[in-house]
Amino acid sequence: MHFPHSSHPTRHGSPAISRHDDGSFSWLQIQPEPAISSPWRSAAEFESENGGRWSQSSKRALELDALDPQRRVSYQLPSSSELKQRIPPESPASVPAAFLQRKSTRYIPAWTVALLALGTTAVTVWYSYRVMVDINELPRPLQLSPGLTVLVVNVLSHIVAFLALSLSTDILEHLRWALACRPEGILLTSFLAMSRATPITGVLYLFRVPGWHQLWALQRILSYIITFGISLILIVNVTFKTVYTPYSRGNLASTHSVVGGLAPFGITGLDVLDLPMIPMIAASYSVAFITDPRFVAKVAPVNCSPSDSDCLSLLLPGGMELVRIYDSTGEHRFSQSLFSGNFSGDYDTILINDAPSYQLEYDSIEAVDPLFGWNRTADCNMYGQSIGEGVYVCEKEVGDNLYIGWTICPEDAVFANSCQVDKRWTDDVKWNTTVSAFSRRATVAYDRANISVLSVESVSEPVQVKFDSSYLSLYVNLVLNPIDPVLNWTNDNKTYSYSAERFAFTYGLSFLLRLYTSNYATFHDGGVYLLRSFIAVPFQFATSMRQYKDGGINPMPAENTVTATLSRSSYRAIIDVWTVWAFSWLSFIIIFYYVGFLLWMALWGPHTPNISAFPEIDITSKSSLHTGLSIESDMDPHLEMAEQTLEDLGRLTRSKGMGDGKSFEIAKRIRGRRVYCGSLPGERAGDELIVLLTEEAGRLRCLSKENKYC
Repeated sequence: MHFPHSSHPTRHGSPAISRHDDGSFSWLQIQPEPAISSPWRSAAEFESENGGRWSQSSKRALELDALDPQRRVSYQLPSSSELKQRIPPESPASVPAAFLQRKSTRYIPAWTVALLALGTTAVTVWYSYRVMVDINELPRPLQLSPGLTVLVVNVLSHIVAFLALSLSTDILEHLRWALACRPEGILLTSFLAMSRATPITGVLYLFRVPGWHQLWALQRILSYIITFGISLILIVNVTFKTVYTPYSRGNLASTHSVVGGLAPFGITGLDVLDLPMIPMIAASYSVAFITDPRFVAKVAPVNCSPSDSDCLSLLLPGGMELVRIYDSTGEHRFSQSLFSGNFSGDYDTILINDAPSYQLEYDSIEAVDPLFGWNRTADCNMYGQSIGEGVYVCEKEVGDNLYIGWTICPEDAVFANSCQVDKRWTDDVKWNTTVSAFSRRATVAYDRANISVLSVESVSEPVQVKFDSSYLSLYVNLVLNPIDPVLNWTNDNKTYSYSAERFAFTYGLSFLLRLYTSNYATFHDGGVYLLRSFIAVPFQFATSMRQYKDGGINPMPAENTVTATLSRSSYRAIIDVWTVWAFSWLSFIIIFYYVGFLLWMALWGPHTPNISAFPEIDITSKSSLHTGLSIESDMDPHLEMAEQTLEDLGRLTRSKGMGDGKSFEIAKRIRGRRVYCGSLPGERAGDELIVLLTEEAGRLRCLSKENKYC
């Protein structure tokens, strides 16, 4: 505020206001000096100076000054000329007036936000489903890295959340004025709960106070919760995995009928199979079969606990070596494989769909049945005697499971040729395991380059099958039986070959087990690992035997006729489809909900004041009945009947002790009060003022688009 002089004379001649060098002002303590005559003006003089216009409060101030001389010491009423120097009065003609905005114009920003929210939601739903749910091959512009894909989806979902929250905030801001402009007005608590200027903490305080306004407060709270969910739901369950897209070019179809998977475990095919092949297969694959990615993949166990160090669960899906093109005519005994050269193309993966498989689950006997003991006569057999070795093998069916173990003659006994003389080494069956078999159907992806298992895409529920130990006993005998004492290649080459293969396997097995005992004494898993591989081999190669049986693949069970899909692999970010549906439902529901309010206001709602993006200005500009002419008079007589405006709410709240009130206390004390928005006559003829009243004055007029308002 500018003062033309550095000080103003008081009634005692001392300055009441002192101006400092830095331009600031300070009030001085005034001491009474009875020798100075009073310069105070009478009411008539003040009225004359102010052109006959002065307010009831000004009159009352003069009366109090006349009654209490000490009161006059503390202040003085400035003269009209001083007042005019401090605040130059505005001309009534300078007070601007304007028509109300047309509804079609007023709600354009809200309609724009709604359309942007709908469009962005549709784009986000399409994009997230196409790149993160749909496994079909992506167009080149959409082939982004998994991390960048997640970033794009995250940005899009946050844009949708921002637009949805902005729409809800804007619509509620417009709606509260529309409800206040009705004849019945709106609760002051509802008016505040719907305001964009009220933070979420204020909404929570209002929600704690009972009343109808809780519905609006709840809508604000739910809007925040829903938009928060919209921003996160698409990325809460992201997994990164290899996706296989079906491949087809020209005459090459992506899907072909094949015979694949494992046939039921049995001895079919042994009658036509060269016996030397059995120990040869055992010797070739037993050492590392259960870690060979061409034949096995780890799956979750059914019975044993993953925390058990002895628990091992493997899926045997059959492998690509067993897959043959299905010959529906039956003319070809041995049909071609997928690597025959007739299936060329730019694919890198082959999926065998829903093929019969076996799951083998291993555990230690001590963990499953601590009290179990072998019946040495019925359960155990000695092998390797014909070559001076000793391999002691025990096996027993227990329910649907098989218990099996073996141990080896120690090195010093072998050198002393006493393995069959001193058999105390057989007292402890050093390596043992339990085996449970389950039948399952699995979809497995294989690498075209090295036919290894890339992933198990799906697997059916396990069905336990009884483990027939007679098949395994036959297999053990075929590979470990004694060799003939006299061999002659010329007279009997098959017997010679068979004995040579058995000798090679028995000698190699004995050497490895003895190596684990002597040089790798603490490597307990060595013998168990070899035992478990030895057991799994016949499950895999029993099917190979059936394929080489007379009739080839044609006698294979019908359940082994499945499909193979030629595919291309890509590493992508994947989400569950339910997250896309939840995102779309939440987004569209909140958008259309507030669009419904927007339609009501645009078509049937009352006319409302022109509002801006600044709620505080909108409130303060309508909470006072004063215009520029009221500088010299507190209130125009025409408006004095409106005793309770929002300007007066300050006096009301102070009278009820809310001047220093806390949020919850204020929320309780304004409960039940209503707000009314309308117009009253201004100070000039024809002027209309838009005002907010907290108590209905009886003279409020509904707003009309035909009138101008100040």
